[in-house]
Amino acid sequence: MHKDAYIMPYLNAQARVLGAKLPMLPKDIKTWEARRQVVRAELAKALGLPEREPMKAQITNTYEKDGLIWEDVDFLWADHTFVSGRVMRPKDVKGKLPTIVSPPGWLYGLGSGVDFCEHMAKQGYLVMIVDDPRVNKRQNAFAGQYGVAASAGTQAMGIQVFDNLRALDYVLTRDDVDQGRIGVCGLCQGSEQTWLAAALDDRFQMAIPVCGTTTYETWACMPFEQEVSLSDPSPWVWGILQHTDWHEIAACIAPRPVLIVSNSGDGWWPLEGYNKVTDTLEVVFGMYGVPDKFQHIRRLECHDFMPFIKEIDAWFDKYLKGLPPSHAAPLPCGKVDKQNFSMIQHFAEQMAKNAKPLPTTLDKWNMERDKALGWLRENYVFMGDKLGDTVGLYLQAEESLCCEIVAIPMNEKLKCMLQVRYLKANTGKKMPTVIVSGESNRSVSWTCECVSKELAMQGYLVATPEHMHGCERLVDLYGVGDSVDIPPLAIRLWDDMATVEYLLGRSDVDAKCLTIVGTGIGAVDACMTAALDERVAAAACLGGATTMQDWAAHSAEFFHHD
Repeated sequence: MHKDAYIMPYLNAQARVLGAKLPMLPKDIKTWEARRQVVRAELAKALGLPEREPMKAQITNTYEKDGLIWEDVDFLWADHTFVSGRVMRPKDVKGKLPTIVSPPGWLYGLGSGVDFCEHMAKQGYLVMIVDDPRVNKRQNAFAGQYGVAASAGTQAMGIQVFDNLRALDYVLTRDDVDQGRIGVCGLCQGSEQTWLAAALDDRFQMAIPVCGTTTYETWACMPFEQEVSLSDPSPWVWGILQHTDWHEIAACIAPRPVLIVSNSGDGWWPLEGYNKVTDTLEVVFGMYGVPDKFQHIRRLECHDFMPFIKEIDAWFDKYLKGLPPSHAAPLPCGKVDKQNFSMIQHFAEQMAKNAKPLPTTLDKWNMERDKALGWLRENYVFMGDKLGDTVGLYLQAEESLCCEIVAIPMNEKLKCMLQVRYLKANTGKKMPTVIVSGESNRSVSWTCECVSKELAMQGYLVATPEHMHGCERLVDLYGVGDSVDIPPLAIRLWDDMATVEYLLGRSDVDAKCLTIVGTGIGAVDACMTAALDERVAAAACLGGATTMQDWAAHSAEFFHHD
């Protein structure tokens, strides 16, 4: 099998190409601050962050535990969708307190970080803990949230970054919070949220990312180069390497103090990327003339806050508690009325608001059709104008069928693997032709094989592209593909369009009778292919069809009640 048919090394190479194209770090503050504005704007756009509305919040429960006051809090995300969380503060300390926003790590509600939060509250800080979108009151099923939010233009990481920006907006409404002494500190995936939130909002006075620092480039290369995978695709930032990378995002925090503490045993955060971030910050803090406001500690410990608590305490005491008190008045906070905790429902409602009615005339329909096809071509079509020479690998017999294994060069670095079946008796004849796009990400699925063989037995020439060849885990495909702005659906579409181009060059294909059939997710790329290439005579979906809006609404209703 051709190694250049494997999708993961191709995406890995794309990450390296995009990383090399990013601009060099400016050498002076004026040029850097201009670049910083670009980075911030592109980051917010990539994450799909909504507008920040006036805050509404309510405390739903208050109780005492181990010398601390605990408060359960609901605060506004957007529209009438809320985030749940809790506040800890010392019982016997009065006045305005220095404050820490604690982003959740992966699936963290009140889990592994609670010891850290209790410790900091006992040191005299007010600590705001944000619930992960999948836990406690929120309870968003991950797959549903990921898909519905993506359809509405917001990333999973965008949801969590906005959670923490809104947590900042909330604590600024409290009369026991010192407006000028607010920091952010999170663990693991919460560390990534720490970086992104602090980069986007200067009202975080300092940041401490714990056990979670690298670059998106080395993260994208990690599954192929190091054979290490993340647990799910939620930390990836779609298309980020087209715009910037973690080292520039981190530099957006300067000259506010940053302490990185990192467990050298964490395989999820490649050292190459870690070094690029720390090297960049040393340069930037030096440019600002405050090299002492950046420090990084990397040693072999466990994946937790507490092994680093001495250094964390000292940094917070110096750069947060040690700041002069602010006397700013708290910001206004409205009352809670209609309330929802389902992000799935929120994005389903946003899509319904933005939906347009179907055009009522042919002229209007053609205008809308051209817009839709233009958007698809811009965002999902990566195929060049001309394919390379096709390589026939071998021919095998399947009872009365011939089965050709073909490699189609998509470009100079990637091939699409294709199975072509037809009756031996039809060899050399022009045949009506069907492309079958399956649902599997690894090779041709059992369902796809059955459909292909049955159609071939009926006299069709049947071509089946092997989507995502060589990829063992979908999380890697989504994460790496999204990072380099080649999402899995675009790869499938690329395969299908290359297959159309190849088939129309065969002498045994009846060009007037070329149809595409999709099973499962393959039905989506099959329909997209037929829409984009008018040489495809017809398309068929096996396994259901709907609109993204209706699918989102169904998901909202199903997951809300389940």
